[in-house]
Amino acid sequence: MIKRIAIKSILLRALELIGPTKRSAKLRREVYRLGKEEIDLDSTFEQILGKKEVRPEDIIIETRDKKTMSCALMVDSSLSMTGEKLAVAAVGAAVLAIKLKTDYYALITFESSAKVLKGIGQKKDVESVIGDLLETPAWGYTNMEDGLRGGLDELNKARTKERFGVIITDGNCTTGYDPKKIAAKYPKLYVIMPEGSESNQEFCKELAKLGSGIMYKVKDFSGIPNVLYNLLRDVC
Repeated sequence: MIKRIAIKSILLRALELIGPTKRSAKLRREVYRLGKEEIDLDSTFEQILGKKEVRPEDIIIETRDKKTMSCALMVDSSLSMTGEKLAVAAVGAAVLAIKLKTDYYALITFESSAKVLKGIGQKKDVESVIGDLLETPAWGYTNMEDGLRGGLDELNKARTKERFGVIITDGNCTTGYDPKKIAAKYPKLYVIMPEGSESNQEFCKELAKLGSGIMYKVKDFSGIPNVLYNLLRDVC
């Protein structure tokens, strides 16, 4: 019962952040087709001006192509991630799931090794994704290289042209190989770094630069959902 209440609270918080979930779309003009009703009046008038007879191909319509993309969210679940921090990360994951509900997204946690909680293209409801993240034990070392590798493996399965990764980390690796080589293989990599006495800002900046992305700083974990929402809004 407590788990159900927690999941509901997390979803409500995510929905408060997101508001209307209508996605932006690229406007395209084309010749009239049956069933299409959004007529571009200005373009149509230009087509028929001076003509005695109007043909269907003279009618110009507007269609909107939604931008589809794939995202891999990687969350540090090592010993430093207390229950409260994981709950905040779960709000971020809910924001991602709701915002990209028609797209591919993956959720990976990492400590001594990486674990895929939801794979790209896998059908899994938001409640189950949040529940699995809440039940993730915070323990072990921080193997960022394996976390990034897990995210990249999932993105490589995606069918969309637009692909990017988001990693939540303080920039401190305590086990595994150097993650910079993997970061450089990303089509786009964004880094969200909670500020703290042990945060390695220069390393996080370098990871984002290698991944042709941006590093975002948050004063504490509570700021992560807002940053992730703004990031997704800009990218989408």
